[in-house]
Amino acid sequence: MEFACHAVVVRSDAVSQAWPWPHWIGASPTEERRADFVAQSTSIHPYRRGEFLRTIALTGALDRLEVGTVMAAIAAYGRADDDEVEASAAAAVRRILDCEQVIVGGGIEVSVDGEVVVTPQCCGGLEQWREWLEFLDGGPEPWGGHGPMLRVTRMGSGAIALGYEDSTERLVAPERLRAALEAVEAELAAFTALLAGWAEVHVPGLADALVDKLGHDLALRSPR
Repeated sequence: MEFACHAVVVRSDAVSQAWPWPHWIGASPTEERRADFVAQSTSIHPYRRGEFLRTIALTGALDRLEVGTVMAAIAAYGRADDDEVEASAAAAVRRILDCEQVIVGGGIEVSVDGEVVVTPQCCGGLEQWREWLEFLDGGPEPWGGHGPMLRVTRMGSGAIALGYEDSTERLVAPERLRAALEAVEAELAAFTALLAGWAEVHVPGLADALVDKLGHDLALRSPR
């Protein structure tokens, strides 16, 4: 059985209004079936149909358009529909830096043999993803958002059951889940390095502050 975890950001329809990343306005849909975006040498970036609520795994393999889409999701989350959209990358980053706590839809997504069995639900936050590690250390079940309710349960056998209420659960050994979450930490470290390079291009004067803020608020960096 192939078992994997990823820390993901959930792309919402609000991303289309998040200037200046990744310039969704005027973009055209495509039937391209890759799991991720395809950046082309044109001013119009194609995107897959059905992008609403698509998850984007944070890894060091994202291209610049994908990083911009993640940043758009971060910039757009929690902004009211009638709020003025920032006119520049620097303005959008300053808005992020001014937040007491950055919040963005996302969390841990789990797949078994390539099939997604757990994914963040409504109001689930990426900043809470380390609750999974705390659970393995004896803490409470991680929260995955509203409906369907995530269930992460310790079984009498020692295995951990993953799933949702009223659905078939998948069993995984705790050491296998921990190894998958350690892989998430490695992916987030690679994404943080990628983000630093992206920020140096788009907001060079604010790059260090942005990486520090997101690294802390979204738990991209290990506290250990």
